[in-house]
Amino acid sequence: MLCLSLCRFPLRSRSGFTLVELLVVIAIIGMLIGLLLPAVQAAREAARRMTCLNNAKQIGIATHNYTTNYGYFPPGAEGDYWGWFSSNGDQLDVPFGSSPPSGAVSSKGFGWAAHILPFIEQSAVRDAIDYNVAITHENNLEIAKTLIPIFLCPSAYHREVQVCESPVLADGDWTATFERAPNHYGGVADIMRDEDNGGGTLKCGVFSTKAKARITFAKISDGTTNTLMVVEANPHLQSFENGQWIAAVNIVEKMVKSKAGQYINYLPSCGHIKKDGTGEYRTAFSGLENCDECDKQCYYYDMRSAHPGGATGLKADGSAMMYRETITRNVIEALCTRNGGEQTSL
Repeated sequence: MLCLSLCRFPLRSRSGFTLVELLVVIAIIGMLIGLLLPAVQAAREAARRMTCLNNAKQIGIATHNYTTNYGYFPPGAEGDYWGWFSSNGDQLDVPFGSSPPSGAVSSKGFGWAAHILPFIEQSAVRDAIDYNVAITHENNLEIAKTLIPIFLCPSAYHREVQVCESPVLADGDWTATFERAPNHYGGVADIMRDEDNGGGTLKCGVFSTKAKARITFAKISDGTTNTLMVVEANPHLQSFENGQWIAAVNIVEKMVKSKAGQYINYLPSCGHIKKDGTGEYRTAFSGLENCDECDKQCYYYDMRSAHPGGATGLKADGSAMMYRETITRNVIEALCTRNGGEQTSL
């Protein structure tokens, strides 16, 4: 009887999942993805950070090769930022937008990055540049749009050609705009202090903005291991002229401001400027309604990156490392001077 009953009513096996079981599986997969995604993102950022450090080291090697070849470091700027010096090479103090004195010569505007091109395997770009005329001359407009990988941090937000104003006078027009390829690394030139810290500008960096300064290793009396030479300086789009590789304005003026607190990767608390380089930098200089937070002047020429927690720095000895956002203002200032005699420790 039992056998007959079993044969008449055979057991049925399930061939699928119930809705509840399917939802449970989806939830488990979602949790696993949620746990793995931060690790994947961290691994990718670690790889990008290593590439950024390698870029800086390659810049260091190129700079040393330039120094070996010429006997001094590449010039930070050929004349003043705004491009005026006398016929005998003396730098002239000509305020932005003002008319220069009679006989003044406009700087060609080339910065340190444009001078090390042959030493980073960019001889073709170097040969295409006309160094006899300014960066705003029609002979240099196309080549200035060339993207050079070693000058691009893989974590940076803006890695494409941008439209910007030029600091070099273009046919009498201070508002002329040009297309420029970026440079996410700035050579350390000066320290600008606010009145609370003594005021004034100290031209004491490795990449001097003084005409014909000729900085040699002997002039780095603080020691090459104690002196920053190049730092990450991702440009804000509103001030992109500070981030083009062909121009002298990729020089970093270390804006040491007591009101700012944090220096590396600093952002004003007003929210006018975003971490990705967008927003409006509101100062009297920008032509917008002045904002006290923006006016701390710590966003134009500062040490800034898209890396979480810090930015890359290259010392004059060729070594590179990530510098934490928590480093104090005094340490940053000491690291940026080549001959200040300060004692620093990280």
